[in-house]
Amino acid sequence: MSGLRLLIVLSIVAALVGVVVLHPGVRQSVVGFFQSAKKDIGPGEPPATIGGQVRVYVPRGDKYYHVKSCPRLQGIIAVPMPLDEARALYAPCPDCNPPQ
Repeated sequence: MSGLRLLIVLSIVAALVGVVVLHPGVRQSVVGFFQSAKKDIGPGEPPATIGGQVRVYVPRGDKYYHVKSCPRLQGIIAVPMPLDEARALYAPCPDCNPPQ
């Protein structure tokens, strides 16, 4: 009996995959869902702006703000924030020379 259940489950999964792959409307919805999820949670670099302002990065406990590609940020978690806010609280990094 379990072999028959497995066959039924596999048939249903194959049918669903076929609908997603072959039907353009369903495919577009599924692709759109995953693309929006990727924008929200990564992977990849977030947009260069926050609310129209330039984005810079500040590691916890650091006194400088940085651009994303700064060598000082390698292997370190940094908090993204708008440039105006970072400028008020931190100094620009002397190595990566972020916007001021």
